[in-house]
Amino acid sequence: GAVFFDLLPKKAFLSDMNFELITTYNVIKSDVENLIKLLKKHGIESRAYLVSGLPGEPEDIVQRTLDFLDETQPDLALLSLFTVRPGTEIYNHPERFGIKQVYSDWSKTMNLQDRYNEEDIKLTFEYGNGGFSKERIISNFKELKSKITERGMSAIL
Repeated sequence: GAVFFDLLPKKAFLSDMNFELITTYNVIKSDVENLIKLLKKHGIESRAYLVSGLPGEPEDIVQRTLDFLDETQPDLALLSLFTVRPGTEIYNHPERFGIKQVYSDWSKTMNLQDRYNEEDIKLTFEYGNGGFSKERIISNFKELKSKITERGMSAIL
């Protein structure tokens, strides 16, 4: 996942030569828990953007995610379901990521946590041996969605 910061700087640009930006990315990557605490301390909203169903997720991914949310207490936790998109490395080489099948029916693939109350969840891929089944991925997504809402971290309560 990634963390979004609602800082709205007046002057911002993206450059490999921007030392402050590189430092910020390194802090985000290496110490996100402390960063969220600092944001809260200074009254800056913190959001955890979570993606469920990624290649290589461990068996206890739901509990690990909930532990992270309980420890860091972001203001919002926004959940989406992993989607294989054309043009990405995963789409072009699915076998490298343990994906045996990629589907091209894109009609219901933007499965955001709060988009619909009863969304018909549809995956754009299927893992081969070693990955979670479609049913398990959808079950994990629904469980996380429910637990995030119970914790009051959902954008729509």
